[in-house]
Amino acid sequence: MIMFNKRLNLFQIWNSKAKRYDEFLTKEGDVYQQEVNWPALKGLIGDVSGKTVLDAGCGNGLYTQLLHTMGAQVSGIDIASSLTEIAQTRYPEIFFDIGDLTNDLPYQTNTFDLVFSKMVLMDIPSIENTVAEFYRVLKPQGVCVISILHPFYPLYYMFKNKWTSEPTGKFENVKQYHDETFTTAFYKHIKLEIPVWTRSLEHYINTFTKRGFGVKEINEPKMSSDFLEKYPEYQERSEIPIILNIKYIKHV
Repeated sequence: MIMFNKRLNLFQIWNSKAKRYDEFLTKEGDVYQQEVNWPALKGLIGDVSGKTVLDAGCGNGLYTQLLHTMGAQVSGIDIASSLTEIAQTRYPEIFFDIGDLTNDLPYQTNTFDLVFSKMVLMDIPSIENTVAEFYRVLKPQGVCVISILHPFYPLYYMFKNKWTSEPTGKFENVKQYHDETFTTAFYKHIKLEIPVWTRSLEHYINTFTKRGFGVKEINEPKMSSDFLEKYPEYQERSEIPIILNIKYIKHV
């Protein structure tokens, strides 16, 4: 299990996993993200043609490129230099920065029409400064769309670990919904252990609204019957929300 401390930071964790993570996304593909979550996110994002967009926590640039194909003037930033190098080589028409989202962002105030952050905020130890920086770099009335592991999702494993004789191996040290807990999610099929900080829905909503954001729309992508017929291994998890997507507006 990953032990998070000052000697093993997020930069080291993600750089050590960059190659395997990229191989999974590009060769095998995360079918849930591609076929269920991405269509839901596009509905929240709307028309970005000609708009300035920041992909915050861009990873290997896969979704940065998708935003680019939608007509956005997009930039990407990620803490893992190994991933941004892959992204820059693969998508030379897009500029990728290396940066820690828990620190100040290297962009001017009121720069972007949209900040997009997909499956990132639960992977960092504190989101307060991150949210403040999202607010700062957005233009007035700018949009922030986040996609996170649903705060309720670890509860499924918490109860399963507690009440069954066969622990799942996921979120094993999550004991209480309201506690902010560092844990890991191990994805057996890709042999990746991912650091996760579980937070309540209240924490995510209030951190943004206290900074000056308003909630515009929320969605919890649901798997269709066609998807479940195609990928029956998702059947059990179809009963619970996996992902939470939130669209915020910057109020001034």
